Amino acid sequence: MDIQVTVEQPDLTTIIGQQYTDDAERAPLTLGDAVASKIVTRLADSGEWWDSLRKQVHDQREEIIREEVTPVILETIRGPIPRTNSYGEITGQTTTLRELIIAEVKRMLTVRASEFGGDAQLTLLQKTVRDAVAHQFGKEVTAAVLEARETMADGIAATVAAAVKAGMKAR
Repeated sequence: MDIQVTVEQPDLTTIIGQQYTDDAERAPLTLGDAVASKIVTRLADSGEWWDSLRKQVHDQREEIIREEVTPVILETIRGPIPRTNSYGEITGQTTTLRELIIAEVKRMLTVRASEFGGDAQLTLLQKTVRDAVAHQFGKEVTAAVLEARETMADGIAATVAAAVKAGMKAR
């Protein structure tokens, strides 16, 4: 009796088992998947290599996204879009996003803050700037007051200690 066993040369697409996907579905596990998994595990265990690889992948991903998104954004800004009313119905006029942005900025420069629950004397821009300055100034003043309190407390403690010491010597 003659038994012959023939083994084909494996390649990276050779199925060697089963694996579960992120959706908990079974999928074939190829030799390429297993090799890639081992490489990732080994690189992840070696911190310096992993950080370098992760940064390179991140930078390449950012560049690819930028290359793909930039033309879409430019087309959107420059291209015509239909004007709509508050219900989203087309009014028949076309404009560009750039023109809409400019019109909205001009409106924000002139609209009164009272329309948004603020002071009728100020524009919305003036109110926004005033509030931002007051918030930042308040943080800085609070920090300065706390520092002054600490300095005074240290000075008072030193003065009291010196007076007690002098009083003890006088006795």
